[in-house]
Amino acid sequence: MKIKATLLITLLLFTKCAFALDNSSMRTEPMSSYADVQDFANEIAKKHKMNAATILKTFDNLYFNYRIIEYMDKPAEKRTWTYYSKNLISKERIKGGRSYMRKWKTTLNRAYRAYGVPPAIITAIIGIETVYGKASLKYDAVTALSTLAFEYPRRSKYFKSELEGLFVLASKEKVSPLSYASSYAGAVGIAQFMPSNLIRYGKDGDRDKHVNIVSSHPDAIMSVANYMKEHGWQRNGDILDLVKLKKEIAEPLFTNNPCDISNKKSVKQWRELGVTFSKRYADNVSGVISKLEEDDGSFTPVIFFANACAINRYNHSTKYTTATALLAKMLAR
Repeated sequence: MKIKATLLITLLLFTKCAFALDNSSMRTEPMSSYADVQDFANEIAKKHKMNAATILKTFDNLYFNYRIIEYMDKPAEKRTWTYYSKNLISKERIKGGRSYMRKWKTTLNRAYRAYGVPPAIITAIIGIETVYGKASLKYDAVTALSTLAFEYPRRSKYFKSELEGLFVLASKEKVSPLSYASSYAGAVGIAQFMPSNLIRYGKDGDRDKHVNIVSSHPDAIMSVANYMKEHGWQRNGDILDLVKLKKEIAEPLFTNNPCDISNKKSVKQWRELGVTFSKRYADNVSGVISKLEEDDGSFTPVIFFANACAINRYNHSTKYTTATALLAKMLAR
């Protein structure tokens, strides 16, 4: 017992020291006071012919938010499918989605005609991202992206590029970079676009000559539709099927990537391997198989078809892809 007590005390002391070390590495001064932030301001000012002093001033009263890093390492997508689907395909979200489709029917139909993406899919994405624009975005995008760009080494390069994109976007739209509210990952607006994607795929849905997915639902709707089309959405194409297995499927055949062509097989081939589909598909339609983990340790098998890949480009999670497709199915009823 004495040995166990000694080990426990040692562990507690080690944990306390580790926590103190972590705290000591946190930067607590305004962002603009740090050399790497100053270098960033100078680099993008030179690259995009902006004023470096103006860019740096944006960081004057901003501080790194280390809670953001905690959230990055514990995303909702790491939870089970049971938990994830219960939260995202709720009665409230279905009711809200149908109301949204009625309100924005004209714009959603215009997006469908232009890009081939059904109103229910666009609505489901916006519903999952921000509860149809009603969710509170708790961060300003500069703070979120800066924290990840300068204090999250694993993905520093990516978030530095997105932070640069935010300044370019703000300059293009003639607004302050601080006017963009975001998620902890720096995604902005009703449709939760990363800044580079908003520059690349954003559309002016309300025809006011600006792309504003912060408050313009027509812009958000058309931007989502354009994004999906540009990432391979096929008009009237299949998305997924929650299937059943007559026999065990070899583990190497399962994938966590709906876009994984290496594991793609035709419906006919999947049937021969023991997959039972919920409805009829042409024999030559192809897809990949994946697992959705349940709370009890079991899994739900799902076959992803071509259009699942386009949804997955929006968020690289099989759970997100499945929830979007199933919510859209409920909204279309």
